[in-house]
Amino acid sequence: MIQANHLKPLTKEAVRMAARRLMERNYTTTAIEVKNLLRTQNYWAIHPTIADFLEELAAEENWYFVSNNYQINYFKNEVTANYYINMSQEEMDHFLFNIKYSVN
Repeated sequence: MIQANHLKPLTKEAVRMAARRLMERNYTTTAIEVKNLLRTQNYWAIHPTIADFLEELAAEENWYFVSNNYQINYFKNEVTANYYINMSQEEMDHFLFNIKYSVN
């Protein structure tokens, strides 16, 4: 186990790169997914800070986002966001399950 004093400090650039990587692979990402990825890279990643960075980055990078009152999904383009928005809950669950568990 890595001790907290051996973790890298979280930066906005690290959040940007993690979010971009996840959006490239999954077409969408959330703060939880970014947090989990950054923790595997030994960052001191906490959800509130990541959520704040993602909000700033969405404005800077012109990312689209959709909130379902549970989480915010971020998308790199409007086409993907609109496709996601117009899905039924069943289609959305199937879409997200297949993306997250596909082999890259």
